[in-house]
Amino acid sequence: MIVLMSDFGMADGYVAAMKGVIASVSRDIPILDATHEIAPQDIAGGAWALANYLPYFPPGTIHVAVVDPGVGTGRSLVLVEAGGQRVFAPDNGLLSIWLGSMSSHSVKALRPGWHRPGPLSATFHGRDILAYAAALLAVDQLPADALQDMDYPLMRLPESMVNLKESSVVGQIMHVDRFGNAISGITRAHMEHYNSRRAKIVLPYGAELPLKQTYGDVDVGKPLALVNSSDHLEVAIRGGNASLTHGLIPGSQIEIRFS
Repeated sequence: MIVLMSDFGMADGYVAAMKGVIASVSRDIPILDATHEIAPQDIAGGAWALANYLPYFPPGTIHVAVVDPGVGTGRSLVLVEAGGQRVFAPDNGLLSIWLGSMSSHSVKALRPGWHRPGPLSATFHGRDILAYAAALLAVDQLPADALQDMDYPLMRLPESMVNLKESSVVGQIMHVDRFGNAISGITRAHMEHYNSRRAKIVLPYGAELPLKQTYGDVDVGKPLALVNSSDHLEVAIRGGNASLTHGLIPGSQIEIRFS
């Protein structure tokens, strides 16, 4: 199975072109769309979506993730394997959040200049390289010389970085979902580092929020923080939009102080 994710939308035929390349290798490869509604060029939004669905696919699933503002530049295209999943993507931080939850991973880079037969577009590597490589891997025909070792670490998004201090943890908002919930890079595992000490969540302008289990633990219109279904700390307002109310955007700092 090959699972596709991108910021292409469905109106322009870009997704269909990738599917055509896959089908040209083998019509028997199942293809599933995760989403193609990532905001244009929103690497952090793509990283959040990717991390949300990857763990739930059967081991051995092949993924093609394309949110690639740097298409045609010197950034690498990679095959990363972790948690039983295999992901083709640009090395631009798109895999940051997913890999942050993995204890180990392996990575290979696609050899520069390698692509499907015919001309290579400088602006559509999702079609000419990533989808083609995924299809060949799915039928065990990806040439060994298409991949090479990487001698540098994968790029990580700044928003995914977390600073553990003696009595606090500092992170950033990574993503704002359609409900206006502001989701940070701080995870349950980061918080457990402080051995269940009492926590106070502090926002950029000094507002302090209670840490709750679920949205219904506060009255309608009241703010809260909670660990969400993806094990990340999020700021929410029951029945409201926390991002707009508190001015939270990707990159906004959030701190948990422990006492």
